[in-house]
Amino acid sequence: MEEISLRDEPDAGARAKAQSRAEWRVLCAAGCFVGIGGVAWGLMLGAVAGAVSGAAKAFDLSARETGLVVALMGPGELVGSAAGGVVGDVLGRRAALVVAAALVVVGSLAAAAAPTRGAPPAARRGRGVGAGASYVAQLAWASELAPRHRVGGLTTVF
Repeated sequence: MEEISLRDEPDAGARAKAQSRAEWRVLCAAGCFVGIGGVAWGLMLGAVAGAVSGAAKAFDLSARETGLVVALMGPGELVGSAAGGVVGDVLGRRAALVVAAALVVVGSLAAAAAPTRGAPPAARRGRGVGAGASYVAQLAWASELAPRHRVGGLTTVF
């Protein structure tokens, strides 16, 4: 008996083309999502530059306290990125993204409604936890979504 390969079938080329187009659509959508997440993460890091002088005046913060408000996002990101992997493994990648987004939103609302001097540093740290968790969750989600030969390109978009 003679073996028949998929290449000999007349519609195998059409199927391969359709599969390739579908793969590119998924990759483009995921790339947009991951890219937007990277831009949002960068804005969270840099947006404090415009708000820090107003917060320092509003809460009568010293230079040291102002520096603390700015710097607390880093340790928060460390905690968030460590916890983000665990949350993603336990709850799933989508749930981890939702939890991370909720932390960022709650932290942002807390910063906007900050009633006391202690609220801006706590809100900044909370947003840092959300940002670190989102960083891990987005890259894990993208690497699971992409075919093996496209993982590096998709995760680099972040």
